[in-house]
Amino acid sequence: MTTKMTAGTVSKLMENATFGEVFRMLRKLRGIKMQEVTTTVGLTSQAIYKIEEGNFLPKNIDTALKFAELVQADKQEMVELLIEGKITKSKERHEKT
Repeated sequence: MTTKMTAGTVSKLMENATFGEVFRMLRKLRGIKMQEVTTTVGLTSQAIYKIEEGNFLPKNIDTALKFAELVQADKQEMVELLIEGKITKSKERHEKT
C-alpha cells in the first residue's frame, strides 16, 4: 500500500525542481508505468517524456491535477509548480542571457 504525499513533502524533496522532475521522481517511486500515465492523463508518451524532461509543462491545471492524483502528490503543490512555470534549468540559464 502506498502512502499519499502530504503537504510540504513534494516541496521539501524537490525544492528547486520542475513540475516534470517532481512527477518523474514520484512516478518511478510509485512504480507507475508510462502506459498507465498515458491512459490516465490523456497525453501521448512523447508528450509525457517532454514534460518529465522539463521541456514542456502541462497545458492546464486540470491536466496537472491528473498528474498529481496519479502519483498521489499534494495537488496544491503540483499546481504551484505549474504556475511557477519552471522548465529545465538549461533553458532558464538561456533566458537570463
